[in-house]
Amino acid sequence: MYFADGLARIAEGNYYEAHQQLRVIASRYLKSSDYTSAGDVLSNGALLLLKAGQGGSGGDLAMMLLNDVYTKGEWPCDEKNKAKLLDILLAFPRDEPTRKRFIQEMIGWSSRFGDVERGDPDLHHAAGKLFAEGWLPML
Repeated sequence: MYFADGLARIAEGNYYEAHQQLRVIASRYLKSSDYTSAGDVLSNGALLLLKAGQGGSGGDLAMMLLNDVYTKGEWPCDEKNKAKLLDILLAFPRDEPTRKRFIQEMIGWSSRFGDVERGDPDLHHAAGKLFAEGWLPML
């Protein structure tokens, strides 16, 4: 119910309220170790805010997803989890400074919970492709 309220606030253009409400909802899920629900709230909220041009708010939820759900929840670097992160990465506005940190944290997570010590090749490829296309400044 509260999640739907947050989504409605985004649709209405009340981005700050939506951002804060989604953080609170996710924090409650995290406090009860419900990483799946927290992940759903954060990934959907981040995507919607980023697509609405709210890079700071969407980036904040994306970082919370990576640090508090993926890393603390020790989620595996599998196709499903990578796909959510790549969707978020592609939704970042070109000039959003949080995107650089998101990429670094995403690669760090994949190196800790994936099969490749230096980070997942698919995630490296996606970041490299954005860089090559001029979507990223030098990392």
